[in-house]
Amino acid sequence: MNLSHLPRGIQGLLDGFFSEHKNFVLFRLPDQPLEMFSLAPSRPFKFGDAKGWVVYPFEYPRISNLFYPFECQYEVDDLKPKHPETAPRLLRTGVRSSLNEAGYRKGVSQMISSIEAGYVEKVVFSRRVAFEKSEPFDASDYLYLWWYFTQKHPSAFVYLFADFQREEVWLGVSPELFLSVRQGSLETHSIAGTLFSDASGKTASWTEKEYVEQEYVSRHILSELSRLSLQSIVCQPLEEIRFGSLTHLVSRIEASGIHRKNVARVVDRLFPTPAVCGFPKRDAKDFILNRESYSRSLYSGLVGLWKGGSGCDLDFFVNIRVMDFIQNSVRFYVGGGIVASSDPEREWLETERKLATLTCAFKLT
Repeated sequence: MNLSHLPRGIQGLLDGFFSEHKNFVLFRLPDQPLEMFSLAPSRPFKFGDAKGWVVYPFEYPRISNLFYPFECQYEVDDLKPKHPETAPRLLRTGVRSSLNEAGYRKGVSQMISSIEAGYVEKVVFSRRVAFEKSEPFDASDYLYLWWYFTQKHPSAFVYLFADFQREEVWLGVSPELFLSVRQGSLETHSIAGTLFSDASGKTASWTEKEYVEQEYVSRHILSELSRLSLQSIVCQPLEEIRFGSLTHLVSRIEASGIHRKNVARVVDRLFPTPAVCGFPKRDAKDFILNRESYSRSLYSGLVGLWKGGSGCDLDFFVNIRVMDFIQNSVRFYVGGGIVASSDPEREWLETERKLATLTCAFKLT
C-alpha cells in the first residue's frame, strides 16, 4: 500500500474519485484524525485478509460480507469545504417513507402483541425515508456533509464510503462501537434506550422501558462472550452518552483471550446485537425480515477497519445514524427498540427525532 502526499486538498481528491469512479473511504475514528484510502474491488471478507475496509449487511450471512483492500493512503491538506455555509438543499415535496405514521404505529402494535404472546422479547423496528434534491449530489455535497458531522459529533465514528461497481455511496455517523480488538483484548459497547432533549436542553428521566432495552443488549453480549470462553470479562457501570439531542444508555464491556482462531466466532456470535435487532436474536431477526417493508442493506450492519497483519486488530462499528445516496436522492434509516411497555405514538416520535439528527445537515426548501 502506497502513501500519497497531495497538495490539492480533499475537495480535489474527491472530485477525482467521483469522476474516475474510483472506490474510496474517508473516515475518522472517535477523537482521532481523518484517514483516507482508495479501495480495490470488493470480495467476501475473511479474517486472514490484509488491511482493508469491511462491511457486513444486516442480512448477513444470507448476503455476503465484503472486504475492500486498501490500495493507497492519502494525506490531504485541507478538510474544510470551500463554502461551509452551503448545505445541500432537499425538497420538502416528494418525501417517501417505507412506512407512514399509521403504518409504523400499526406495526409497533402488532409487535407488542407478539411480545406479550411470548414469541419474542424485543424487536427493533425501522423505516427508510427518502428525500430528493433538484440535481444529483456531487463531491462538494459529500464533503460538506462529512465535515458537518465530524464537527458536530467529535466522539462518533464518521465515514464516507463509495463502491462505484455496486453504485453505492454511504455516509454514517455511528456512536456505537461493535468491537475493537487490540493485542488480544477486546472492547464492545452495549447501547440502547433513547431520551431526547427539548429546545432548552432539558432531558426527561429514564423509565423502566429504556433500562429493559439496554439490559437485553448487555445480557446477550455477556452471555456470548462467556460461551466463547473469553477471559477477564468485565462490564463497566452504566453511563450515558450524548448524540446531539439524543441521550443513550451504554455499558462498556471488556475481555481478553481473543486471537486469530476465535475472532470470527466472536463477531458471528455478537452480530447483530439486540440494540439493532432484538432478543432472542434469531427470532427477532426473522421477525424483522418478515415484517419490515424494505431491505436494510448496510443499515444496522457493520462497517469498519480490519488491521490485518499477524494479529486480529480491528475497529468495527454498528452502522446506525446512516444515509445512502442514489443520484439526486438521499435515503435515511431510523428505528427503535420495541418491548412490552412500548407506546406506538412514542416509538413513531423517536424515529422522527432520530431522523432530525441527520436532516439537520441539509436545508429543506
